Amino acid sequence: MERIIKNAKLAYIPYLIYLAYLHVLMRENPGQDGVLLYIGAIKKQGLAGFVVNHYESWSSRILVDTAIALVADHKILFSMVDIAMYLLLAWSISVILDKQDDAWFNWIIIGCIVAYPMEDMTSAGWMATLGNYIWPLALAMYALSGVARAYRGERLGILRYILYLIATLFATNMEQVSVVVFGFTLLFTLWELIKNRKFYLLSALMAVLSMGEIIFSLTCPGSITRLEQEKIKWNAHFDMYTTMDKLNIGLKYSLIRMFSFDYIFVLFTTILAILVIAKYRNAICGVIALIPALAAIFFRPFEDLNVTDWIFKAKQYGKIPHYDEFSGRTDYSLVYLFLFLLLCVLWGVTLLTQNYEMVMLQTLILGLGLASHLLMGFSPTIDGSGRRTMIFLDFSMILSLLMVLSGNENFLEEKQGLKKSVGILVGVFATIGVINAIMLDLVLI
Repeated sequence: MERIIKNAKLAYIPYLIYLAYLHVLMRENPGQDGVLLYIGAIKKQGLAGFVVNHYESWSSRILVDTAIALVADHKILFSMVDIAMYLLLAWSISVILDKQDDAWFNWIIIGCIVAYPMEDMTSAGWMATLGNYIWPLALAMYALSGVARAYRGERLGILRYILYLIATLFATNMEQVSVVVFGFTLLFTLWELIKNRKFYLLSALMAVLSMGEIIFSLTCPGSITRLEQEKIKWNAHFDMYTTMDKLNIGLKYSLIRMFSFDYIFVLFTTILAILVIAKYRNAICGVIALIPALAAIFFRPFEDLNVTDWIFKAKQYGKIPHYDEFSGRTDYSLVYLFLFLLLCVLWGVTLLTQNYEMVMLQTLILGLGLASHLLMGFSPTIDGSGRRTMIFLDFSMILSLLMVLSGNENFLEEKQGLKKSVGILVGVFATIGVINAIMLDLVLI
């Protein structure tokens, strides 16, 4: 066991066993997963007919949905692809952090991924949800690992360029991912070009591809048709909302979901607070850093209550308020409170980050994660989609946490007790994640 714990590559063995066991357990309620309709459509219309019909009448996610449908009819094949994506996700994050050979970091990376609540991946059926969220996330991380390699000065061959760009093309076919990848690669490319006079071809090409995917999703006839159908189903007053109304809805949903005991947020902010207290031994710094974690725990019992603001009515299983309810309610007290809590998070990150460039990078990562969910305010399905659309915000927090740990590696080496405490805390959250996942009854066919 000690040999496994101290070997970076062997850390993936328990992870692989857990994923395999989870996929063996998976069962899907008949009719729950929309991918089953895709399978039937391909058999009836043929692959070309399915793609054309999907483009014209349903969605711009042609690459994502077609790939899922092609493998979903075979449980073993789907499971193999899905497990491979989970492995790719962990490995890509380790490459981004340049920690491929660090056993402790690989355990922490895997622990954070396992801590992510799997019940969020059941809301549209296992196959559809995993394929639409985990696969683009994993491939986006893989493509961004190429940017990290290029930044470190590693030589990228033509084959790697091709693989990274194919991964980008597939990943950014999911709208939220396209916004995150575009925002990051564009700003990274411009920053390095202007400040350091360096041009990174890979990040520039990724920015172009992701921008193309954004334009494609906005102009796809199927996306427009589906949007009209979803307005009827979820919010008939949607067209009456102004741009500020939609941003307000997106922000409030993002904040209430984050602060109503989001497991990843609690893990992230708790470790930040522990590190700040241990490093600075200053009561004021420690209290400020601890406030967000305590707030997330405190707000949990009040998630379903109507307290001073309609956001508590717009909870996970409720309905977005009608326009006449919404337009007259402009109390921003909760927004101010939550923004204060976010500033406390950034305070903790700043204290634990060595230089202003890393602070800017951390802020960009967390900001893009928040933006990925905030933009859901421009969709009438923000309520119906549930917490699954929070995944990119959650993984931006995971990445930020890992960057903080990496930046404080020497301090953790000096404080072995603290390092063990961080590992134990991640292990506790990972164990909760494993238990919750195994207890789920609704899974793959």
